[in-house]
Amino acid sequence: MTVIIKMMNETLNENTYREIEAYTLSQMAKLENSNHNDEHVVRVKNNALKILTLLGIEGQVDKNLLKAICLLHDFTYTVKKPGMYTYIFEGQIEKRIVQPVLTKFEISDETKKIIISAVSQHAHSFPFRKLNKRHNIYAKVLQDADTLDFFDCLRIKNYMERNNRSIIGKIKNKIGGRMIVYGLQNLGSFLNYPVLAKSFFADSSMKCIS
Repeated sequence: MTVIIKMMNETLNENTYREIEAYTLSQMAKLENSNHNDEHVVRVKNNALKILTLLGIEGQVDKNLLKAICLLHDFTYTVKKPGMYTYIFEGQIEKRIVQPVLTKFEISDETKKIIISAVSQHAHSFPFRKLNKRHNIYAKVLQDADTLDFFDCLRIKNYMERNNRSIIGKIKNKIGGRMIVYGLQNLGSFLNYPVLAKSFFADSSMKCIS
């Protein structure tokens, strides 16, 4: 209980959030990979806010802090190109890259710890089921918001269209399509809050592949 109360007292004022938002989006907008660009992090931010509403836990987090965490979670890709090494060690790389970025803003040390902890542990929920169930609410909501974006219609369509330009890409699409179907059918297994599997995609039109 003490930990929860302490986290709820950690806040990010509106001006600082706006500074982080402007800086992060300006950097992420330069990325060509639609899986890790400004549009992706904005979708993750919106997913996180929707999760708070669906779970009825808006009062348990500081929304500015959560939004900042979502916008920063893939900052790795402003420095590193997507690839096997980056994918495997994304958490460690993200931690190393985000730490100096946070010095640009007026943020308390405790708030910095919450941000770094969340962004460095967001990866590998799908398909590896490496979840943050024992971590704080920021880490759990971020991870689920990011996982749910994996099944976003726009992201799926962009991925498929990009890969359809080559034979190897078309093979990737077949494999990716099967993974998406598998993920949707077992979505609760890849979420810290399994109940979201039933409520988040209430509109079936959001499931591009089913």
